[in-house]
Order: sequence, then C-alpha cells, then structure tokens
Amino acid sequence: MAGKYDTAMNVLGTAAAVGSFIGLSNKKANFDNKIGEFYSNLGKKGYSKTNRFEVRFNLPPILQRFTVFSETTKLLNLRCENANVPGISLNTSEVMRHGYGMTERVVHGAQFGGFNCSFIGDQAGDIYKFFYSWTNSIVKWNEKPSSLAENSFGAYPFEHSYKSEYAADINLLTYNENSDQLMSFDIFEAFPVGIGDIQYNWGDTDNLVRIPVQFAYTYFKIHDIDSKVNFTQGKTNNLGLIGTLIKAGTAIQTFAALKKPQSVGDVINVVNNAKTVIGNLKF
Repeated sequence: MAGKYDTAMNVLGTAAAVGSFIGLSNKKANFDNKIGEFYSNLGKKGYSKTNRFEVRFNLPPILQRFTVFSETTKLLNLRCENANVPGISLNTSEVMRHGYGMTERVVHGAQFGGFNCSFIGDQAGDIYKFFYSWTNSIVKWNEKPSSLAENSFGAYPFEHSYKSEYAADINLLTYNENSDQLMSFDIFEAFPVGIGDIQYNWGDTDNLVRIPVQFAYTYFKIHDIDSKVNFTQGKTNNLGLIGTLIKAGTAIQTFAALKKPQSVGDVINVVNNAKTVIGNLKF
C-alpha cells in the first residue's frame, strides 16, 4: 500500500514539475515576443534624438529698424546648441465632492515651464551684443539715473517699453536622421529675462564661450496639432453615458450612506447633505 502511495506522489510531483517548466517556458516565450515587438516597433516608428533640432528666432518690432540685428538672427539660428521644450503642469486644488467627507483634486488652471537656450559665442561678440541690446530695449538699465538723455530706443533711464514692441515668437523644430521635420513648437511673445554669467579663465585653453539666455513667454503650442487632433470645442456639461452613470452611481451610494434621522437636528443634517449631493450632480 505504501509503495503505491509513494508512486502516486512521485507521479504528481513529476506532473507539477513539468507544469511548472511549461509555465516558465510560456513566460519566457511571452517575454521574447515582447522584445521582438519592441524591436519591430523601433523599426516602424523609429526614435527621436535630442541633437536633431533647430531654433528659429524672429526680431521683435523694437529691433527691426536696425539692419545689423537681422543678420544676427541668422547667427542665432546657427549657434543655438541647447534648448528645451517647456514643461506643462496643471494647477489643482483639493475640494470635497459632496461638501463633506473625502477630498479630491480638481484642475483650475495650467502653467508652463521656462524656456532656456544656450549659444556658442562668436568671436566678435555679436550674439551677446544682441541680447544685451534686446534686454536694454525692454527697460533702459545701462544708464545712470542722473542721465536724462534718450538712448537709441527712444527711452529714458529705467523707462519700460510696451510688450508688443519687445516680444517676438520663437520656433523650435525637431528632425529625424534623414533631416525630415518631425515636430514644430511655437513659443509665442517671448523675450529675454536673463543672460547668464560667462566665466573667463586663463587655464581654459580649449573651452568655448557659451551664452545662456532665459526667456519668458505667453504660451506655446505644437504647430498645426489642431488640424490633426479633434478636440472638443466650447463648454460642455454633457458627461456622456459612462460619465453620467458613474456620477449617478456615486450619488446613489452617498444617499444610501445617509444615516436615518433620530432627531430634528439629524433631519436638518440629512436635508443639507442631500442638497449638497444634488447640487454636485449636474448632467
């Protein structure tokens, strides 16, 4: 009897081992398939490299009357070695969905990150002179307050220009290995708000002068994305069938959780809570 029992257990153990091996083999096969899909996807969709880009600058109106700056913008396009696509973050705040209980986060706005560029300095310093002049056209900061003379931009010391005069659009373009354009980012109403430090050192015999510039802007967008993606236009209070059912189900659960009133005070609380739920339930 014991021998038959041992034999049966050995058979079951062998079957379990085989099943485990088959399971591992299937998992390995699935993993190999994922790797194959990944390589196939790279072949079809390709990949984007951070060194395939170009930044195009436009002259602000206040600088357009100086012909020398029109040549400098071409220099900027060639020597911008570093730029970033601004980040996007949504502003949120915590609210109580039903006026009490658990809180949730809702969006009430959006904000963009900074836009920064770095330029390889030219021998004559034209790039630095350009941003020096651009910032000085925004506010005349390079004169002593005692000076009452106008500068070349028609401004007195520390007088500010209008934004429509000193802001200009900037375009950031990305390319693939075949130099085909991939994406175009439009930075609207941009202007420099800071020129970074430049360090000179007798011991740096092989380093290049790099000019970091920080920009402020109004907003940015991907060029022509509206023609490729169908966004819902205008205000909509319609949640759709699924959204409506979810919201209605949440309200039903809330009503079910309301306590049975035991006193006049409880009745008032139940009525107030019900009003809060109904007020939040907008189809």
